Amino acid sequence: MLFGFWFEGAAWMFAVEIYAPVRRFVFVEGHSRREAARIFEVNRDVVVEIGGYSAPPGYVRMTTPARSRLGSLVPVVETILEADDLAPSDALDLTYAQDP
Repeated sequence: MLFGFWFEGAAWMFAVEIYAPVRRFVFVEGHSRREAARIFEVNRDVVVEIGGYSAPPGYVRMTTPARSRLGSLVPVVETILEADDLAPSDALDLTYAQDP
């Protein structure tokens, strides 16, 4: 592929740099989509999709994020964290604890 790159577990992804040349080739220079697909070595459907966007589309979340799994335990966790802040620093350092 001319403008593609590969990463593990995914199909060919097209770099941002392909959008402007393909759009210029088709819309400004007046070449056909089929010819653009041949020249840029991409599928014709990709050329049609590129024609629909002036810039590559960004990530769009399809659903709202799930609620926190901690739910009702958040106040308990905050209480524990506050108690840790109040504890003396030597009580928290267990890496140098001596065996009796």
